[in-house]
Amino acid sequence: MQKRIEIPLGAESFDPNSHVTEEIRWDAPNLRFIKKVTSATLTLHLPAREDSAPAVLICPGGVYGGVSIDKEGHHFADWLSARGVAGAVLKYRMPCPPSPHLPFPVVDFFQALEALADYDGIDPRRVVFAGFSAGGHLAGLCAVRFAELARKAGFGGPAPIGVALLYPVVSMREGFPLPALPFFSPKCPGSRMDKG
Repeated sequence: MQKRIEIPLGAESFDPNSHVTEEIRWDAPNLRFIKKVTSATLTLHLPAREDSAPAVLICPGGVYGGVSIDKEGHHFADWLSARGVAGAVLKYRMPCPPSPHLPFPVVDFFQALEALADYDGIDPRRVVFAGFSAGGHLAGLCAVRFAELARKAGFGGPAPIGVALLYPVVSMREGFPLPALPFFSPKCPGSRMDKG
């Protein structure tokens, strides 16, 4: 029997000074888009199996303005778990933290990896990163710059065994093909795939 478990991510994933409330927009029945994410979570869709499952860490898209949590997250995770693979959906925050460290989505990503590594029933040596659209950018960024970002985030676990980027954003440069996004700019260190 498959099951779903939601794990709140670390203390850093919630800003106690924030007066922002998450907004949920229903695009259709069972298709939520969450804006103004205030606290990151990881939702595990666990397959029915006796041994430790491989996992796919899924980063839904949303133009870094929100998270298309069902269409690009839970639906894919359900499909994976029906095939014996744990689907792990990351609900990540949007803004850049007011610090010289890592952007919130990157911090949330590595906290999710830590939660996967600690979860009994998941094989942390068999994790694939996957992302849709802006989530594809996040997954690609964390894969391409894994060693550097993992070190900055304090993550000591294994690198992914694969990466699946589904219609990803591949550049944050002005006009390629979207306007440059302020929270993925040189003002927010650690956020660019190309480091430039």
